[in-house]
Amino acid sequence: MNVSGIYKILCLQNNKCYIGSAVNIRKRWNSHKSELNNNKHTNQKLQNAWNKYGSNQFQFLIVEKCCKEQLLLLEEKYIKENNSYISGFNLVETPTNNNLGLKHTQLSKVKMSNSAKTRGRNSGSLTNEQVKQIREKFFNNERIINLSKQFDVSRKTITQCVYLKTYTDVECNINGYNEMLKDVLQTRKQGKRPKSSGWKHTTEFIEKFRRCVTGPKLSIRKFTIEQIIDIRNQKNNGRTCRELAEKYNVNQNTISKICRRLIYQDVI
Repeated sequence: MNVSGIYKILCLQNNKCYIGSAVNIRKRWNSHKSELNNNKHTNQKLQNAWNKYGSNQFQFLIVEKCCKEQLLLLEEKYIKENNSYISGFNLVETPTNNNLGLKHTQLSKVKMSNSAKTRGRNSGSLTNEQVKQIREKFFNNERIINLSKQFDVSRKTITQCVYLKTYTDVECNINGYNEMLKDVLQTRKQGKRPKSSGWKHTTEFIEKFRRCVTGPKLSIRKFTIEQIIDIRNQKNNGRTCRELAEKYNVNQNTISKICRRLIYQDVI
């Protein structure tokens, strides 16, 4: 059911909140979740908290149902009551959205879509200078995962940036860049790993890896014969797998396998 009114996004970790209003609260909340889960929300304070604590630490609440004409007035009221501008996630204290309930015409949607495609993005978390640095580093064999950490953005953002899928309005003047991209794509088609040339494991790492793969498999947790007998006897006397798991500091599955004689079958 479509509900018009005021809503709250509450962070359970720090009790900070975001107050918003919408003609269709359910639709607006789905939009919030989609943008936050894809790291594309325009409210960076709310996005940072979502990334830090996780979606399960946020609660969505309907504060008050009201008609369209009352939305902005009540939204401002609850922002002040919850102090969400000073110590919460709201970026403004007095909301001034004049497009509540506005529906774009099909022609407007086409124009906005074409404009976004021309720019290569709707918005960006990177500056033009950062985009140039990222492409320069990628051209010099820096890995995408490292670039993601350096610039504090997702690997998807870096990938789309270096492959010229986004930030197309930032001109790439690196000599040989387009040729490098063609080589990378061709390498992928051949089933090989692109841009891995020049990076090798050390001899010490190779030897450790070889021993790990080919060596004997060691038991993670080794019980004595007395412990195995004690576990089975206590289980027969009514102790639960959970209690025995806590006593021997192992998981319940291990205790269950011991009692069902799926492991340590040689202990009678």
